[in-house]
Amino acid sequence: MKEGIDLFALRCLEAAARLGSLTAAARALGVSQPAVTVQVGGLERALGERLLVRQARGVRTTPAGESVLDRARRVLDEIRDLEGSLDRGPLSGLLRIGSTDVVVLHRLPPVLRAFRTRHPGVDLELKIEGSHALVSAIRAREIELALVTLPIPDPPGPIQPLYRDRLCFVVSPGHALAARPRVNLKDVASAPLLAHKAGSITRGLIEGFFTARGLVPRVAMEVSSPEVLRRMAQSGLGLAVLPEVSVREDVRRGRLRILNVAGWSLDRVSGLLLPPAGPPSRAGRAFLAILGRAAARRRV
Repeated sequence: MKEGIDLFALRCLEAAARLGSLTAAARALGVSQPAVTVQVGGLERALGERLLVRQARGVRTTPAGESVLDRARRVLDEIRDLEGSLDRGPLSGLLRIGSTDVVVLHRLPPVLRAFRTRHPGVDLELKIEGSHALVSAIRAREIELALVTLPIPDPPGPIQPLYRDRLCFVVSPGHALAARPRVNLKDVASAPLLAHKAGSITRGLIEGFFTARGLVPRVAMEVSSPEVLRRMAQSGLGLAVLPEVSVREDVRRGRLRILNVAGWSLDRVSGLLLPPAGPPSRAGRAFLAILGRAAARRRV
């Protein structure tokens, strides 16, 4: 007789695919590694498909595994939602969220503090990535919500703009442009620029601004982290375009200067991205409530 599909087997498959390892999945689920292997094997027999392939380091999903995994995550989301609707006691479990680094460093700390104070039983797992990677994580249901830079083309779920931050040119006090009371766009376009990585949303906004005015910035270095950009600008390696909120303290302490650039006006908007059906867990909904109240004072 053909085997049925066991809910715990779906949990084992999801954990193994997300963590890339049967051993890591077993650790996360609190069982032995052979138990996870047995569960996944039973699921493969029940479906008649190979779902995971062992590699030199860990495992990866097959095309059939990806298809099953997408459905399995939906089933597990529904189960969590059902469990949450029946449980009105203190919140517990694990909440996975994602954010860009500027938002998590300069917008989220009070939100995280408030959430941890009100819901100490919930563990938080924070994925800090660029917006494109966070969109992929939402699509794969690896996280329940993400704070990303807008605009997002073809978003997988609803988006709500939350924060608007002015982008500004910053340089070290010893930079050739630092002493000038006012500079023009051609000056900054021709100066060595410490740029966000190609393909990022912020890089696209900056290049689009220059292109619309017939200018091409002189990119001297690409850096994936805005915080590293800030440190490199402090070191005098070039000028950088960063959200004002992220450089205020450095400007106050004299480590950076904001250039007064004629004709420059560009904002970066950050927003909340959710899966199509919203966050499935009670913890996710509780986090959104705290985030919404905190963002209301700074909302776009």
